[in-house]
Amino acid sequence: MGMLPFLLLPAVIYAIPVAIGVFLMQWAGDKRMGGSLWPSWIAPIVFWIVMVVINDKGKTLSNLIFEPLILAGATLLVSLLSLILLKRGILIGPKLIGVSLAVSLAAAFLVFRFVKAMPE
Repeated sequence: MGMLPFLLLPAVIYAIPVAIGVFLMQWAGDKRMGGSLWPSWIAPIVFWIVMVVINDKGKTLSNLIFEPLILAGATLLVSLLSLILLKRGILIGPKLIGVSLAVSLAAAFLVFRFVKAMPE
């Protein structure tokens, strides 16, 4: 068994809460938000997985479960703030996408950097 299943596990754990949260925001909020913010939902987990592969810093299997959940919460918070900014008309279009993507990637870096290795 190679490294691929261990990299798919965090992606699946991340995708489930993000998909539910995005669906609920689409249902309760603005329908036009969905097509524009998908890079800010996908890029953080890809960035986090790349950082784990390059520099694992002694991360354990518990980190591969809990860090994607923390990252999913941060990504959903960024998406909710983006929805609020879109509704109020503060940021629209490419600026909203860029800000949302930058904050999501920053959240991925902060989760990787500051969550310490957990015991098995």
